[in-house]
Amino acid sequence: WQGPATDVAADVSPAAPVADDGPAADRRAADAHRIVFVDRPGSVQTELYVGTHGPDRRVDGGWAPYPVLGFVLGGSPGARIDAVLREEKGYTYGIRAGFRPRHRGGLFAASGSVRADVTAEALGLLLDQLDGARAGFTQDETKAGVDYIGKTAPGRYATADAIADEAVMLALDGLTTEFTTANLTDLLTVDPARLDDAYRRFVTGEWTVVLVGDAGLHAESVRALGRGEVTVVPA
Repeated sequence: WQGPATDVAADVSPAAPVADDGPAADRRAADAHRIVFVDRPGSVQTELYVGTHGPDRRVDGGWAPYPVLGFVLGGSPGARIDAVLREEKGYTYGIRAGFRPRHRGGLFAASGSVRADVTAEALGLLLDQLDGARAGFTQDETKAGVDYIGKTAPGRYATADAIADEAVMLALDGLTTEFTTANLTDLLTVDPARLDDAYRRFVTGEWTVVLVGDAGLHAESVRALGRGEVTVVPA
């Protein structure tokens, strides 16, 4: 049996086009300046993660200073953080730091593991290093970072796979591989003043800190640092 014919198409209106204004502006949480200690009883190491707001690749003034800042602070065995926490103190095998761009906005993050018995001391030193960097960067540090990033670029893009990976990553941000060429050219103009301005623009000392370790043994010593409210949560 066939029911009465109906004009279905006549009853359905096309959907109104949805305006695409791009990704929403990034926004830092109102309670981001705090310390969260994830309790893992019996841990012989504590994992540190320290972060704050950062830029994307379209940042005013250019992206070029930000990889250099990452190299100088926590991107090499001779970086500022490892010079103190690893070489001088022996608290860690290594802590890495750098700016991580997203489609809109980004973050700066430093992370690594330290001996559990030096949890508070290591966190205090790490934050001291990051906050102290607002005082400025030297010409030697700047040259080392610029030289490393610029002179290793041919090796980083030596294979088709690496080029494809770079192209996809940029395409997801609405950029082309012309960005890579322009950024490497701009890198040659980076000086200490540009590093100082770029770092101070985003690093204000309002850190989000996550620790994973034995909170029962170390949370009170972290609170004693006076670096922010400490909340303990179960793993």
